[in-house]
Order: sequence, then structure tokens, then C-alpha cells
Amino acid sequence: MLAEIVADPEDLAARLAYADWLEERGECDRAEFVRVQVELAETAEPVGVRQSEQRTEWDRRAAHYDDLRRRERELRPHQQTPAVLWATQSRFGGSGTLTWEYRRGFVEVVRCRLEDWVGRPCNACMEPLEDVPHSMCRLCHGTGRIDAHGPAIVRACPVRLVEFTDERAVRGSMLTTTRHILWEFFRVLPITQNVHDSYSNAAIAWARKEAGLC
Repeated sequence: MLAEIVADPEDLAARLAYADWLEERGECDRAEFVRVQVELAETAEPVGVRQSEQRTEWDRRAAHYDDLRRRERELRPHQQTPAVLWATQSRFGGSGTLTWEYRRGFVEVVRCRLEDWVGRPCNACMEPLEDVPHSMCRLCHGTGRIDAHGPAIVRACPVRLVEFTDERAVRGSMLTTTRHILWEFFRVLPITQNVHDSYSNAAIAWARKEAGLC
């Protein structure tokens, strides 16, 4: 069931079905957290009384929205983070290197360094032995990259936004070492006005391809 959510992050029905499954297994707090965040995503925050709306109705909607926000804050600290995020965070220097944010009940936003997401070139493959084919490399298994955690993260979480913390490295990478990795996705994805969204879309598309999700 989680695989369905990862495959189609926009399918809110799958998330609610997953919440029902969690509740059946006794994970009531986790199930409620998913439902609360999904409802918040679908509920506009009341910002003012419309002329065509009765004051009592606005008060009811505002109170309900506040209740959802309060319950979200209460449930958030008890959410179990996917193991792949803890493993990546521990390996690359602590909490400042990799952070994440829950939206609609799951980790949808990831903040990390570019190198943590796409990895770095495999030195063994850069200077391959004559009798060892590239595809049999024990370090990168033929991918040409090592320590690339983006594919594992998108396989476990319905990521919709990646924010790279080393912006200068990201911009420079398009002209140097990682150009052949992300550049092909920049060329085929729709151009957005926000350059950060473009980087994010390309990074997620690359990771999903590497993970075999598309």
C-alpha cells in the first residue's frame, strides 16, 4: 500500500486508505496524523469573513482549522521517520546535513546537500581494470556513482520537493561533474519560473528513474 503512495504522491485516497490500514493495526496516532495533514492540505485557512458568509459559519470553520493545527502539533513528535532518512543523516555528519518535513502525512520535503542526493563519481570506474567490466563494479554496481541516497529516499517516501543546502555547488554542478546526471531531466521537464523548483523537479525525476519508479 505504501508503494502505491510513493508511485503516485498526488493520490490522497491512497493515503487515507493507508490511514485506515494503520488504524486496523493499532497505530491510531499515526493514522490520525495522516488524516489530519490530508485535511489541512485540503482546507483553506480562514482569513476573513466573506460578505455572503454568516459570522457563525466563519467562526466554526476557523475553530475547526485551529483544532486541526493543534492536533497536528501534538501528533508530529510521535511520527516514526523512515529508516533510510536516519541512516543517511547519521552517515553524512548529523542533523544539519539532512532534514525533512511531513506534509499530508508523509515525508514530502527533503533538505540535503547535492552530493548526498546524487552521490559522487565512482573512482574505481573512472580508472577501470582491463579484466573487470564496468557493470561488475562492487562499489557502484555499474551506476558510476557511490553514496547516492536520492533513489533510496524516493523509494521510501513520496518526495515532492528537494531543497539543496549547497546552492553554489548545485549551480556549478550543471557545468561540471553532475551535468550528465541531472541535465537530461532539465531538458525534458517543464520550465518553471522558480529555479529552485527546476532543480528539485530534475533531482526527483532522476532519483525516481534510478529507483525504477518510472
